[in-house]
Amino acid sequence: MDVVRGLPGEQRSALTSWNRFCETFPSESGGWRSQDRLPSPPRKRVLVVDDKIASELIAAFGGGYDCDKVTSLGQWSAMIKGGHALDYDCALVDLHLKDSMTDAGGEIVLQDLKRLRPDMPTVLMSAELPFEDWHSIRKRLGVSTVIAKHNDENKTVVPLYQTVAKLISEAGR
Repeated sequence: MDVVRGLPGEQRSALTSWNRFCETFPSESGGWRSQDRLPSPPRKRVLVVDDKIASELIAAFGGGYDCDKVTSLGQWSAMIKGGHALDYDCALVDLHLKDSMTDAGGEIVLQDLKRLRPDMPTVLMSAELPFEDWHSIRKRLGVSTVIAKHNDENKTVVPLYQTVAKLISEAGR
């Protein structure tokens, strides 16, 4: 039990699945595990579109989701032209996909997602949001929510894991 208490929060919460517990502690669970192992449900998939901190955002999920990252509008365009299935449960999209932060490449990504996967929950993220209220942004871009990226003393962006879990759950995926 002390070993479990010593795990990081995300890892500890992942152990609520019997299969994950058995994978994490094979010697401790070996005597209890039945021969007929229940199949694990498919893992949820998240698309992260961000030019600067995509890897950090994915790390914030602590392995709780299978994530793909896109770091530029060119990479996104190639993905679409290549016929990618876009089989994600949620997408996090940064508004600006260039260092200058003068573009709105994320809006193009969001428009494509709404056209190709209209039921997928999407999140707009930005350190510099447009000068309009969040309700207007959500309505104009068709996003589920808007996240202002900022750093606090703990170097977190937002309660990202909880936000994505809520959106996926509400979408019934």
